[in-house]
Amino acid sequence: MPLSDPLTGPDRATIKISGGMQNEIKAHLDGWFIGPTEACWKIFEFNMHGESPAVQCLSIHLPNEHYVNFYAHQTINKVLARQNVEKTQLTARFDYNSTHNDGLGLTYWQFSQYYTWNAKVKS
Repeated sequence: MPLSDPLTGPDRATIKISGGMQNEIKAHLDGWFIGPTEACWKIFEFNMHGESPAVQCLSIHLPNEHYVNFYAHQTINKVLARQNVEKTQLTARFDYNSTHNDGLGLTYWQFSQYYTWNAKVKS
């Protein structure tokens, strides 16, 4: 039975299906619905809302199983030859903690409050 959630908006619903193992995070991210009004705002590139502080999805992955973005015309060798293609926010945090002690007691969420991820240099 669908349950209305006022925090996610009137055009979304949540259902629960029993049985089997479920990935709740993936289900939430895949369950977004864009209505016609929101689609127009996105097409015309208007700001949808402001977030303070900024919200960012933290990537968590198993070793060597992170997402890699690429264009359809790129070959696999060209994608893998990119500098730092294997670096993610998670691996960068581990690298930082291997040489610095000031972030060791912080959770993944707390770490992002004190340190900024630079996506261009992946650091």
